[in-house]
Amino acid sequence: MSMMTKQPWVSLTFLLIGMMMFMVVPMMPFAWPAQVVLTGIVMCLLLLSLSWFFIKREKLTLNEVNLRPDCHTPARLALGFAIGALLTGIMLTVLFNLTIVDFAPVTSQSPMPFLISSLVIIPLALMEELLFRGYAFFRSLKAVNVRIVILATALLFGLYHYNDQTTVINVLLGPGIWGVVYGVSAYISGGLAVPLGIHIAANFMQGIFGMNQYVDSLWMIHLVETEKAMLGIEVLGTSMQIVLLLVSVLVLEIYERSMKGASA
Repeated sequence: MSMMTKQPWVSLTFLLIGMMMFMVVPMMPFAWPAQVVLTGIVMCLLLLSLSWFFIKREKLTLNEVNLRPDCHTPARLALGFAIGALLTGIMLTVLFNLTIVDFAPVTSQSPMPFLISSLVIIPLALMEELLFRGYAFFRSLKAVNVRIVILATALLFGLYHYNDQTTVINVLLGPGIWGVVYGVSAYISGGLAVPLGIHIAANFMQGIFGMNQYVDSLWMIHLVETEKAMLGIEVLGTSMQIVLLLVSVLVLEIYERSMKGASA
């Protein structure tokens, strides 16, 4: 029998332990990119073990926290990848066409090294989804309103990306808003596959144009670094992120209304 209670502190404890793991687990002592790939794999294994511990502690099953893969998982992953590629492709197309941004192929690069280096995206995206949209996310939905769960995990996801080269505003308007996208997709799809697919696709598309530090890009963006041009890029980028947030909220509200109508 399940021992699951409605206290949200259980999910918060999981998140705090998981985030501490990111701070204390060092990079594996191998050459890049194996260093990053293996570190991501180790983190995935640690988070899976932590999830299993919490699940067994409460006498739950993987199904009760939406973590059991099934025959539809590959299709959901592919759907998520298509959604992520479409969203990122639209945003990049708008950016390239409405700002003074140029891009050119990296002459020393070829598709195979790019694809190999892109493999690093998979374990890194998976470890983040396991932490922010895994056990803690679906466990919290049993006790807290879905809007609060999505907002809280998105804020933590954004702040997790903070470092000395960013600002709090930038990580909240960037990764934080994508955290809302991942949260909405996890809730509606009822699992990790769709948000994981979106996450991988978004990072992959960014990697093509040198916007992902772990990927050897095929193309490189060249900015016209005048004050006016940089301001235009920043305003447009922020505007697109806000539109993405509004669309995500709209999708969530439409889904919630449809579910209430179906159960009436």
